[in-house]
Amino acid sequence: MALGYVAITLWQSRPGKTGDSVVDPTAQEPRRPVPEILLAMLVIIFAGIATPTEAAAFGAITSIIIAFTAGRFKVKDLYAAGISSVRITGTIFILVMASTLYSQIMAYMGATTGLVRWVGASIVNGALMMLLIVATLQIGNISPPFGMGLFVMKSSAPWLPILTIYRAALPWIISDLIIILILCLFPVLVTFLPALMAQ
Repeated sequence: MALGYVAITLWQSRPGKTGDSVVDPTAQEPRRPVPEILLAMLVIIFAGIATPTEAAAFGAITSIIIAFTAGRFKVKDLYAAGISSVRITGTIFILVMASTLYSQIMAYMGATTGLVRWVGASIVNGALMMLLIVATLQIGNISPPFGMGLFVMKSSAPWLPILTIYRAALPWIISDLIIILILCLFPVLVTFLPALMAQ
């Protein structure tokens, strides 16, 4: 799946490719050290130094320090960033609340218990089933028109038309569907490692 993402990204970013004529308001600004900050956040998360929440706070404080030392710190920009964070967080909370309500309704109707019994009684390997569930959840997270990831992207980049975001998600959905098809046709790709560990 990761290789599929890389292949699609390289194809979409190939030289001479024309896309939607969307004007990025930050395109003319000087380079920002965003990749370095994100890399540092990932390092401290995977190294076990901090939790994701603490790493996010580290990234925010680091950004403020860099802006202040560069002489570009403005209170109004900090206020705008706070408003944007509240807007994005509120969008996520609404979607999580709706999905939690839906899952509770499904559990009340017995769908969750029925799925667990079906998996337990089927011949499908447990590891394969869990991987398929994760892949389908990923598809649901970026599927138009109700994918949570799409609304998060819209909140993060409000200048992008929502249809552009929908179209941008299609290659990733196709990639996930291909991965699911490959795993269904060749389940040994998933089951061989647990089988070796069980020996």
